Amino acid sequence: MSYRPYQHIARRKSRQIMVGNVPVGGDAPITVQTMTNTPTPDVEATLAQIRRAEEAGVDIVRVSCPDADSTAAHNVRSDFSTYHTFDFDPATGVPLGGFNEGGHSDESCWSRGQAWTIYGFALLYRRTGERHYLELAENLARYFLDQLNPDFIPAWDFKLPGGDDGLIDTSAAAIAASGLLELSPRFQGFGKAIVWSILI
Repeated sequence: MSYRPYQHIARRKSRQIMVGNVPVGGDAPITVQTMTNTPTPDVEATLAQIRRAEEAGVDIVRVSCPDADSTAAHNVRSDFSTYHTFDFDPATGVPLGGFNEGGHSDESCWSRGQAWTIYGFALLYRRTGERHYLELAENLARYFLDQLNPDFIPAWDFKLPGGDDGLIDTSAAAIAASGLLELSPRFQGFGKAIVWSILI
């Protein structure tokens, strides 16, 4: 028996993924991760911060998108599904592509990431009044709604090979409902239906 049972951390079994050449989850060792806090358009400062983190022993360095327009340009696909993250070459800044650390595969669509994108652009429209953010949020919402199960609770990933595997994500449902309730009455009805499905 431990004198400090609060220090015992039971690791939940999870699926292992690769972030570049670094294994995360499953039986992989715990990794050290950080995120830059420089203004991303300042390429030199951001690269310098990445190099300092690497020298300090960080395994994974995440770089934030500089603004909503960059997120829209890189993380949102032409069908309005989304990537969880989008990587750039740290030395050159050249776009490398989108990834889905939370989803089934890089070209799949993690439902929770999709939900956060709906909510984020809906809030951005409310704060700025810029119509293109509303249109993007609505297109993201249409994609989400088109993928829903009849009970309005999404699968954990919308692009699973072989179809739905039965695993659902009520967090994605709640986040999406929050975003839908920010949109027009047409979408608010779906948001209310999702909330009701979570509650029953």
